[in-house]
This record gives sequence, C-alpha cells and structure tokens, in this order.
Amino acid sequence: MNDDYLKEKRERVATFAKLVRDLATTLRGSVRQAPSMEHDYYATIDTPTLPIHLATHSSNPGRIEASVSWPRDKQHNVITGPNILTGEERKAPPTLSISCSLARGAVKIANDIERRLIPSAAPIYARTLERCRANDEHEDGKAETLKRLRKALHCPQGERRDSESLYLDGGVTLRVSSADCVRFEYFYTDPGTAEKIVNLLKAGKREE
Repeated sequence: MNDDYLKEKRERVATFAKLVRDLATTLRGSVRQAPSMEHDYYATIDTPTLPIHLATHSSNPGRIEASVSWPRDKQHNVITGPNILTGEERKAPPTLSISCSLARGAVKIANDIERRLIPSAAPIYARTLERCRANDEHEDGKAETLKRLRKALHCPQGERRDSESLYLDGGVTLRVSSADCVRFEYFYTDPGTAEKIVNLLKAGKREE
C-alpha cells in the first residue's frame, strides 16, 4: 500500500467515525463498534430502541445504509427479521433498512432513521429477541437433561460439549432433542425386555 492510499483511507475512516459518533449522540445512543482501518466501511450504534448497523460502500460513496443489527442466540445463530416474518407480512414487508445521502449530515440522517426505520423495525426486532430467548431456553433445557442423564447413566463427557447424543454400552444411543424428549436409537433387545419397556412407556404416558 502506498502512502497516498493510507492517508486517504485514514481520512475517510476519521470522517466516517465522526459521523457515527454524531449519529449516536443525536439518536441518544452510543457507539458499539466504530469504523477502523480494518473495518472501514461499517459501524454499529446502540439506540434506546434497537441497535443499528451503518454501512457505506465504495461502489456508492455518496450514501449510507442504516439497518437493524440483528441479535444472536447462545448457539451464535443470527436471528434476522426477514426470517421471522409471517406470510401476510411478507406480502408487504416492513422497512428494515434505509439508504440516505451522506450530504444530508448527521442530524437529518438521524431524523430519517427515527422516522423511516425505527418505527417499522422495532416490533420485528423485539420478536427476534423473543426468538433468541426461546432458542436459549430450549438449548439450556437440552443441556440440563443431557447433564442429568450423563450423571445417572455414568456416561463420560463426549468430545463435543454441544452434542445432543449419549453413547452407551451395548450400542444404545440416546438423542436429546429437548428438555423433556429423549429418543432411543439403535436399540436391540430380546422380546421379553422389549415388552417390559413398552409397558413402562405406556405407564409413563398414562401418568402424564
């Protein structure tokens, strides 16, 4: 890289960083991720309502895109708004990103975000948070059931801590799909034992 390119890049990053700080202040928020020499085209700010991803593009240097910064669950899955929209919502999708001219300046861009993006995106963002919480509760329940079964059955910890399966002596596999659902796989036994197991399962169903 030559000196002129690095100088131009530093100036561009500094200009973008100031805009990001001004937007965060105007929106009564804070900067979560500022632009840097490594990540020079995007940043994230937190507002009182939702986090906003800001991006510029070398192919269109005169504009800035503001969109929702979607949350992640404990499994590091990004839960995006478009993926949780209902069929009816998909017919007329809510606004989840907007594009603004950089020439408008921080105050007008912030006004556009407050007027055009946040009212439409906030309810969808709240639903993605709920989906994250539901996913996390599901995974926590699975982990607790795996821990309990591993202890009760004296099953060693597998190589993968996030494994859904327990492998027992005799070729039996237990696959935990939720906190209260365990599936037996590859299980072979004699008819008498099979009858006892079926009767035990039936008794458990009657008690539910």
